[in-house]
Amino acid sequence: GGSAPGGDDYARLVGAWLDDFADRGVTAVGFGYLLLRRATGVPSLARFERMPQPIDHALGPHLAASLAAHDRLAALTDAQLAASVLHVAPDVTEARHHRPGEEAPTVIELRQGAGFQRALVVDPGLAALVGACDGDLAVGVLVAAIADLLEVDADALAADLMPRVRELVVTGFLGFDGPEPTEAAG
Repeated sequence: GGSAPGGDDYARLVGAWLDDFADRGVTAVGFGYLLLRRATGVPSLARFERMPQPIDHALGPHLAASLAAHDRLAALTDAQLAASVLHVAPDVTEARHHRPGEEAPTVIELRQGAGFQRALVVDPGLAALVGACDGDLAVGVLVAAIADLLEVDADALAADLMPRVRELVVTGFLGFDGPEPTEAAG
């Protein structure tokens, strides 16, 4: 259905649409994405996000991967996630902003080049973890090493990072390497 640009009724229909907006005092129109599925055997997922950036590519593969990641994560305890090996998605970049003369960055930002092209401000612990997720070591091993480097308690760092690691997997910044672990690594 509808009318294509260049079609006989296109200009008239668009004009009527814009006139209707003017008559009703409409000053802005928001568009969005809605994805529904019947989940079986996994907790339901409801996400509501504001995406101000334009999306100029198909989202189907990203949304399918996001749902698969959600389902896989729903079945994993934090110990099982800690035993998992993750990798940074190939479209993810990192930017660090420094004040002149300062050694430590004031802002560390992760940015997706695909998917919803999200940009996230992260702290040094999460940035270190993402940077180390190269498909070689389990998340728990990385967290312990980062805790040692930052001179913080490993359990406290793990408690802080694991929910955010889950979010990064669902949103496509990080991905799993290999099959699901069958038991937690200690």
